[in-house]
Amino acid sequence: ESSGINAEYGEIEAQLKKTAEERSVLQEQIFREKEMAAEADDQRMRLATKKAELEEYIHDLEERIDSEEEKNQKIMAEKKRGEGTISELESSLADEGNARQKLSIEKQQLENKLKALEDSLAGREENISKMTRDKAQ
Repeated sequence: ESSGINAEYGEIEAQLKKTAEERSVLQEQIFREKEMAAEADDQRMRLATKKAELEEYIHDLEERIDSEEEKNQKIMAEKKRGEGTISELESSLADEGNARQKLSIEKQQLENKLKALEDSLAGREENISKMTRDKAQ
């Protein structure tokens, strides 16, 4: 019986040793997993902070885009008004040019008529002067 007890004791001792080794392996595994969980939690916190920073940056960019789009709309409206004014001025200049050309033609025609009248008057004065001389002789 004593050999049976010794054998049983040996088995129990082997199982205890095996259990202790398994326990040690499991404790090491738990320690590593806790470390990895802590690292993952740190990384999650860093990522959450970075996400918040990026969201704030995106919000700032969106506000800048809105502001720039508003400025762009104002500039486009000013450009359109300016183009309308330019078009009106060009039209006015064309009208004034046409009127000036018409006045220049009328002036030339009047000058031509005046010259013709002066020539006619000079011819008549010459005829009158001739007739007066002829009569006087």
